Formats: sequence, structure tokens, C-alpha cells
Amino acid sequence: MKKTTDVWQKYLNGQAFKNQINLYNTVDENWRFYEGDQWQGCKAPNLPMPVFNFIKPACRFMTVQIKDRKLALKYKAEGEREDIAALLSQMDEYARRTWDRLNMESKNLEGLTDAFNTGDYILYHYWNDEIDTGQPFMGDVDNEIIDNVNYYPGNPNSADVQSQPYIIIRMRRMVEEVREMAKQNGLSKREIEMIVPDEDTTYLSGDAAKIELVGGKKCNLLI
Repeated sequence: MKKTTDVWQKYLNGQAFKNQINLYNTVDENWRFYEGDQWQGCKAPNLPMPVFNFIKPACRFMTVQIKDRKLALKYKAEGEREDIAALLSQMDEYARRTWDRLNMESKNLEGLTDAFNTGDYILYHYWNDEIDTGQPFMGDVDNEIIDNVNYYPGNPNSADVQSQPYIIIRMRRMVEEVREMAKQNGLSKREIEMIVPDEDTTYLSGDAAKIELVGGKKCNLLI
């Protein structure tokens, strides 16, 4: 009998839910219309197929209207606390530098475009221990945008992230990168050798995401 891990089974349950609400097909269709591919599946090879793409400019107009000014993170203490004013000022400056380092202005525009086509803007923050901070230690906060088809919460009926029993994020990564991660996390040589390339791109966001470099040797990674 084929064995699967608990995480993999939860991932499959998440796929079943997304299929039940037709999310994968809806997202693919939305991206096609956004890119001007509005005749997908139409069998009329001898007929002209004109396209007037008003969806992409409408999306761009709406995202710019939503994000028409720069955002900033400010810290404030309750009540009059002049004794910590200097500390709050340092925290404000650190937040500003982190915001700029992570290119949050451009990421917000990209995320809003994703939300226009998929319904969600999901930003995954994590600790990246390979960032050189110029300090005696390595590592700092990092982030990346996650397509909603790759976001698998334990309770998909709740929008409250903090209340989720678990969250699984699916990524496509190079096999060698995943093997190195496995090595750093103490997996045995036999387990590492079991990490092999796959072509499982069926449930990625949009048609373009399903096309990969021939022989690129990628695999799915569940976090």
C-alpha cells in the first residue's frame, strides 16, 4: 500500500476543495482574458478572432487608484511616553528601510494585479538567513508573493490567518535547492536522494506558469 505523509494528505484535501469551488479553472480563465487570450478553446480556425482587451487597462487603472500613495509603518506608544520617543524613532526608521529593501511599493502593485485576477493578494514573510546585513550575524526578514492557488489553509472558510490550524504553501523549486534544504534540516542521504524532478504543474496559476524549461529539474515543495 502506498504511504503518504500527513502534510501531503492535507495538501490533497486542499486541492479537492479548490476543485470543488472551481478555483483553478476560474483563475486560468481570468488570466487568459487579462492577457487578451479570449478565444481559448474556440474551434473556428477559418474565422477571424478579433480581440479588444479592455480588461488589462481596467485592472491597471483600478490598482493605481487603490494604491495612489506610498504607505509607511509608524510606531506609537499609548499615552505620553517621551522616554521612549528615541526608541520609537529608531523603530520607524528600521521599518522604512525594511519596507524599501523588500521593494514593497512594487510588490503591492504586483499583488493587487494578482488579486484582480485571482481574488486574493497573499504575501508570505519568512526569515532568510542568507541575507548579508553588514552586521556580525546573517539573516533578515524576506518575503514573496504567493498565488492563491498555492495557498492551502486548514480552514478555507475562514479569512482569519491567525486562527488557521495549519497553512500549507506550495512552491516550485529546483531539485538541487530542495535537496540542499533537506540536507540542512538533517535528512538522511537516502531521503535526500528520493527528492527527484516532477512535471506536476497542473494546478499553478495561469497557463504561463505551467510552462517550464525543458530539463529544468524542478519539483514541488510544500511548506
